[in-house]
Amino acid sequence: MATVTPHICEELWKKSGRSGFISATAWPSVESGLVSREAEFTESYIIRVLEDIGKIIKVMKSGTPRKICLYVAQDWKWRAYRIAIEHSRAGFVEISKLLKIVEKELGLRIQRADLARYLQQTVQELRKMPEQELETVASTTVDELQILKEAANFIRREFGASEVQVFKADDQTRYDPQNRAIMSVPLRPAIYIER
Repeated sequence: MATVTPHICEELWKKSGRSGFISATAWPSVESGLVSREAEFTESYIIRVLEDIGKIIKVMKSGTPRKICLYVAQDWKWRAYRIAIEHSRAGFVEISKLLKIVEKELGLRIQRADLARYLQQTVQELRKMPEQELETVASTTVDELQILKEAANFIRREFGASEVQVFKADDQTRYDPQNRAIMSVPLRPAIYIER
């Protein structure tokens, strides 16, 4: 405020018992011990989800949505994602080797071509991710389901929706009339919107 209302701020500075001029005082510094990388990551994650929902609503030209359903990735996708993180941080990733490692470690029973496509997409996304965010994801357990359930009312208010539901993609009881859940990947939940 001192740059906008200098005279008032100088008076308040003196009345609060401070010496010198507020205009000559150093700016406050960041106390790095108080910064929570997890909280910052969670906030940026929610912002990305809001942006994705907004893009879909814009394309649909549907106005205010009645229901928004979010589907977070299955556990196997997260386990494969974490293996891909390890390999991408080590340097060049050969998809065929990564594919064999993931198949062996996870014992998956899905089409090999689908898994290869998923791993290729994952490695490309990881290469675009800022190093600090990649470090946060690698060093913590990201519970997308919990994050989005806690943010559901906020998301509902942001878009004026009647309800927001959050499901695990492999939840057999999920509401998913267009089978969007299969498109979920870690940090990019699948989205279904009803008017």
